[in-house]
Amino acid sequence: MSFFRRYWSVLAIIAIGLALTLGALDIDHQHRTERFANDLRQRAADEAGRIQRSLDVSVEVLESVGGFFDSSELVERKEFKIFIGARLV
Repeated sequence: MSFFRRYWSVLAIIAIGLALTLGALDIDHQHRTERFANDLRQRAADEAGRIQRSLDVSVEVLESVGGFFDSSELVERKEFKIFIGARLV
């Protein structure tokens, strides 16, 4: 009797176990990759929002400085320091 005929059931069980293990590993890898990508997208969106808010505040300060200078013929250093001091905090 040949080796294959004698141990075919054992080889079949090993092959099925190996296939199931590799399939489970692939599914786990896909889930981990998807979870990582979702976490990264969320962190990127949060950071982009934080940066956008910071830029919005900076633009608002710059626009207010322009308005401050437009509303006065002469802006003295002390006036400017008082005006801008509260906005840069």
